[in-house]
Amino acid sequence: MNKKEAADRIEKLSEELLHQWCESLLKLQIKGTGNPRLDGGILCPACGMIHGRCMDAVYPFMRMAKEAADRNDGKESRRWIQASRDLFKWADYAVQQENGVYWNDIGSAWTGTTVFLASALADALWFHGDLLEKEEQEAWKTRLFQMAEYIASYEGIIHNNINYPLSDALALYESGMVLGEKKFQEKAAELAKIALGQASENGLLVGEGVPWTKRSKRGCSPVDIGYNVEETIPCLLLYGRLSGDEKVEKLYYYNHTTFGAPPTLMNLIERKGKMGRLVDAGALLKAIGNHGSDMIVPNVYLATGKSTSIDLARYFIDGESLSYSCTVANENIATISVDKTILSINGIADGSTTVTIQAGSKSQTITVTVRKNAGGSGWL
Repeated sequence: MNKKEAADRIEKLSEELLHQWCESLLKLQIKGTGNPRLDGGILCPACGMIHGRCMDAVYPFMRMAKEAADRNDGKESRRWIQASRDLFKWADYAVQQENGVYWNDIGSAWTGTTVFLASALADALWFHGDLLEKEEQEAWKTRLFQMAEYIASYEGIIHNNINYPLSDALALYESGMVLGEKKFQEKAAELAKIALGQASENGLLVGEGVPWTKRSKRGCSPVDIGYNVEETIPCLLLYGRLSGDEKVEKLYYYNHTTFGAPPTLMNLIERKGKMGRLVDAGALLKAIGNHGSDMIVPNVYLATGKSTSIDLARYFIDGESLSYSCTVANENIATISVDKTILSINGIADGSTTVTIQAGSKSQTITVTVRKNAGGSGWL
């Protein structure tokens, strides 16, 4: 399977998941009770309640409506539009406050998650707003304006987890696009700058703590890789893609699957203008696959008597077609072997050494650290 076939396959799987998840959510949407605190909300079977953030589904529901409209299935399109409409009305009644802020849950004091509702509403309006009646469009835009005003003025959120100011940057930029309000985009650029100093020397986005500037007693920064991959990095990536902000041109991200190796970074600005018409996962994956740049091969941490491997093809343009040769500086600490694109490293004794990787005409040098008490996967 070549890169294009793989990207097409992932896009197809993504579409299938979108349909499956949206249909499942629709089955959980409450209807016909006559109670505005219930009707339109999506019941969580695990918690036995309606979560405030279920309104995030307004965008995928409108995406489903658009797909149905494109294949001239008016009945199906109206079904999803109505689901979106009902969800918006529920949130407007049950969790929205007068100043445009939204509760995380009914009765919850936390309002920072307003940012995610704003992003969902902005996406729904930007891509599929033409499916709504004019009066509805204006009502949704009015609510989006209130949310954006709140997000832009909420100074406390800037000092929360790094996820919030960077997600705010995307929500405000998108709100500015939909509403034609430059002030929101200017605030977005200000918030995005926070990310510039938040990449560690290992390429990890740090700051998933309250406040995001906090450090442990040993000077360590808080990192949440799962949160970064699931939400923070995608928000930052989309902000960079939409704004073309040159100030974030050195923010990169690449999430590889080499066991025991930390994530490193990849050039996002090189994707500018190559991401397709819509901010869709399929277009994004295709663009990255076809317009890649060389990655930094990660340093390796290893236990004595253990081994690990790295697929070097992941880190170089046209990596599958290159010839690789590697040399280790000190074989008393670690030994290596190369089989096609796979570099295998064996931990021999405590210490550090370097491995030089030659990939065609290109080369990189990584550090291999071996420790007796390291975990089997190399974590110290």
